[in-house]
Amino acid sequence: MIITCWGSRGSVPVSGREYLKYGGDTTCLEIRTKDGDILIVDAGTGIRKLGNKLLRENRQNYHIIFTHAHWDHILGFPFFKPIYVKGTNLNLHGCRFAQSSVKDIFLNP
Repeated sequence: MIITCWGSRGSVPVSGREYLKYGGDTTCLEIRTKDGDILIVDAGTGIRKLGNKLLRENRQNYHIIFTHAHWDHILGFPFFKPIYVKGTNLNLHGCRFAQSSVKDIFLNP
C-alpha cells in the first residue's frame, strides 16, 4: 500500500514561500493498494494535482471517501479533471456519520 498526501491544510488553501516544503492545499490523500486500486480520501484542493497525475497515467477507476462535508474537504472536487472525462468510473462514499450531509451537498447544490 502506498499513501500520498496531496493536501493537509485546514479551512482554506494557502500559498507563499513558507508553504513550499509541505504545500498549501487542503485535505486529500491517495491510497494505492497492492493491486493498483485507487482510493481517495477527501477532495480538498489537493485533488486537483492528483487528478492531473491520474489523467497522465490514464487511470479511470476511483473511489472517493468523504470524511465529512466541511468546505475544505470538498472544495477541490469540481477541479478534479477525471470527472469530466468520458469513461471515468467514480464511486463516492461518505463515512457513516457524514453520509447524509455529503449526499445533500452533491445532489442539491
